[in-house]
Amino acid sequence: MAIGNKIVLSWPPGTGGDFVRSCLYVIMHHGNWEYRQWEEHEEPIDGWTEISADPYPKALVWNNNLISFIDYKGQVQSPVMWKHFRWNEFLEGKKNELGITALKADLYRLVFCIHKRHHTETNVDQLMEIQNEAYRLDDLNPVVTYICAKDTKYLRLAQENWNLKTHEYNHYIANQEINWWDTALAETIDWRDRNPEKINHTLFEFGDRKHMMFMDSFFEWETFRQELEWFRGFYHNAGCMPVQNDAHWYVVKQFWQEWIDGQKLKVE
Repeated sequence: MAIGNKIVLSWPPGTGGDFVRSCLYVIMHHGNWEYRQWEEHEEPIDGWTEISADPYPKALVWNNNLISFIDYKGQVQSPVMWKHFRWNEFLEGKKNELGITALKADLYRLVFCIHKRHHTETNVDQLMEIQNEAYRLDDLNPVVTYICAKDTKYLRLAQENWNLKTHEYNHYIANQEINWWDTALAETIDWRDRNPEKINHTLFEFGDRKHMMFMDSFFEWETFRQELEWFRGFYHNAGCMPVQNDAHWYVVKQFWQEWIDGQKLKVE
């Protein structure tokens, strides 16, 4: 096992993981961070108009590179990930053959410094696979951060968010490869209702091989900022995050506020 710099972030679908991931970039990496209008003269994004009512919406931008934006459903999209699910040493070595410039490679390294996964707390085999992947692959940090919920109402909100994200899709991938998460979330909610004393217990049992963030805290700025601070402090104290950027918290807050305002389903 080696201790890599890529951090594994896993979340149940619908809990805002892509939103959290995008915010973490800003406090993990130096550079010129902005939350601004993406202009017509800048690089066009394939598929943009399919998920955005505005062809040039506001976006989270790093050194004039688009990182993420919030679509008309209130979901965070990262276009770089549409073409690549991973960015690793193999692709790095092939970047010239792939026609990827040095600047674009820098962008990929930033976006893929967080290794995204999905889970539900009742699928132990799935959780163990995530833990083992983090331990086995040299470029990953062996400690996994899990987004979870203390109050089950947030998991119900996550399920509704996931349905909102997928209900317009009418093709094989949505129905067969994505939509099964709805059943997984429903089963987890039912299990929680029947076993309230066991909520998050499986994750707690991972001990020092896990870090946890709570969706319950995402809907107020101060508590959300605290979650981000704890994340950064956890990995920094472990010697895994030498770079810390405190210059752009205002950008994170702008992006958070846009996400809050864009949520179609509100916390009750």
